[in-house]
Amino acid sequence: MGFLVASTPLSGALMGWRGAGGGGAALIGVFYFFGGALQVIGSLLEWILGNTFSFVVFGSYGAFWLAFGVTLQPAYNAEGAYTAGKTGAAEAAGMAQFESTYAFYLMSMALLTFMYLICSLRINIIFALIFFFLDTAQLLLTASYWITAKGNTELGEKLQKASGAFIFIYCVLGWYLLFAQLLQSLDFPFSLPVGDLSTKIKSATDRKKDREEV
Repeated sequence: MGFLVASTPLSGALMGWRGAGGGGAALIGVFYFFGGALQVIGSLLEWILGNTFSFVVFGSYGAFWLAFGVTLQPAYNAEGAYTAGKTGAAEAAGMAQFESTYAFYLMSMALLTFMYLICSLRINIIFALIFFFLDTAQLLLTASYWITAKGNTELGEKLQKASGAFIFIYCVLGWYLLFAQLLQSLDFPFSLPVGDLSTKIKSATDRKKDREEV
């Protein structure tokens, strides 16, 4: 839930819907509390329950949102460290250096998300699709930062909008999955299909049992 509440408005900001923009700076509070704090708390609870995958996913994305919010917070001077006291070409060069550097962080998150995508192939189709679109969005945003740093602002903006579109797609899937899980938790008389994959790829334990039975 925290990830979705943080991601959904960000997608609108990146796509410029209804005049939104600023890279999501207006959403810093949402990033801190919904995206960051709520997921970190969820991560700790999953750790207590012994759910390793959920613990790692919630913890890493909770940290991502906290770091993202901090970067956007002027008081932390992330961008200002590159542009403070500079004007004209020097300021532009500093901004380009900031964008090139920050892109490596986004690329690292894309790599981590790709690992989650592979792991999710033993959970369900919706989960796997969420990670696929999230990974694509992170790669597009990485490219947007690098392209913009090179001075091609027009292409950089297009890549940013594309990233926002992919974020919106995984948000739609995420809201669907959340609703399905809530219905299941309350034992509703109907359920939403999520495409269970837990039996499609045999676990290492099952493979070992099969070999022992031969």
